[in-house]
Amino acid sequence: MKLERPLETWAAVSPKAIAMMSTAAVAIFAADAQKDIATLAEERDRIERNRDMWKGQVERQAQELEAMRAALRSADHALACVTAFEADAREIMGNTNFEIVKHIREKVRAALPASSTTGEAA
Repeated sequence: MKLERPLETWAAVSPKAIAMMSTAAVAIFAADAQKDIATLAEERDRIERNRDMWKGQVERQAQELEAMRAALRSADHALACVTAFEADAREIMGNTNFEIVKHIREKVRAALPASSTTGEAA
């Protein structure tokens, strides 16, 4: 952002000193002030647009994260159900080789992050 005068200069302006200036100097001062006010207003508008853009992005990401959490809870539940089914089937039918159940369980487990998988049935 390019200003006609640094912000420090504007902060140090003395109204009494301006009143003592020539008409031409006051006109130049006012023109610089108008340009800098317009530049600062543009910068403010740009910053507000960026803020709104980031706020919208954060809201969209929060919704996506919540959807992922719900899907993860559902997948965890599915894995627990398959594991429980395998355990029940082994109890009823003996310790037979349940390849299909193992295959389903492994597919569900592979779809989950490693930290969310539950213990494997014996």
